[in-house]
Amino acid sequence: MPPTIHPPHALTVRATPLTPSAFLPFGTVIQSPSTTTTSSAATVNQGTAQKHTRITPLTSLYPLTSPRPSVNVNLFICSPRTLHPIPPPSTDPTLTSSLFHVKVLERHPYSTQSFIPLGLPPPTSSSSSNSSNSTTSSSSTQPQPSRFLIIVAPTLSNSPTTPPDLANIKAFIAHGDQGVTYGAGTWHAPMVVLGDSAVQFVVLVNENGVDEEDCQEVYIPEGEVGVAVMDGMGRGEGGLWGGGSGEKARL
Repeated sequence: MPPTIHPPHALTVRATPLTPSAFLPFGTVIQSPSTTTTSSAATVNQGTAQKHTRITPLTSLYPLTSPRPSVNVNLFICSPRTLHPIPPPSTDPTLTSSLFHVKVLERHPYSTQSFIPLGLPPPTSSSSSNSSNSTTSSSSTQPQPSRFLIIVAPTLSNSPTTPPDLANIKAFIAHGDQGVTYGAGTWHAPMVVLGDSAVQFVVLVNENGVDEEDCQEVYIPEGEVGVAVMDGMGRGEGGLWGGGSGEKARL
């Protein structure tokens, strides 16, 4: 049974747009480079394609004394999660948002883990400005574009059990033209899909079949940690790695 942990106090963090620079302490963002980002793209396939090499790390840090891991390519089909409406402030009744209760965090102590969505269209200006979470409003008659919520936390380095530092938990909104790679040992929530439809993800991870070495979990009592998701959240900056050419994640 995974241990149960508590934050210093009940807290709610606000999700922000996923950008390479903001996510850098936890891993890398996988997305096409912007026109303002320099990259080492090579022209291949008789001039019909641009190849961007090594856009994200695939790392194995398993001890030599452990069974040898293999690189596994898995498919996750993630259903939309239930969010709870947050009453808008009296100063701006149009500012609507919803709350997701974080109840589980997990990490892969010896491997990176990449999530790459399949079949999700990139956001348009209309979907970014008008999207909302259908799970919070039964009166919505139009299908809402799917997005997904990335929730991560650093590790408490001064604890012998290295639990997540809930006081510094972060959350990001990603769209269909973005994927992420969690750095090895990065605490994160299981994938949280927003919108009306399930999302399929190709997931790359090293695994050796030893449960405690492949994945570790902690439980959080409901209501102690929440993520506020504002309706109509747009996009952040472009780029494959972010933070400058060649800069790696701080794992």
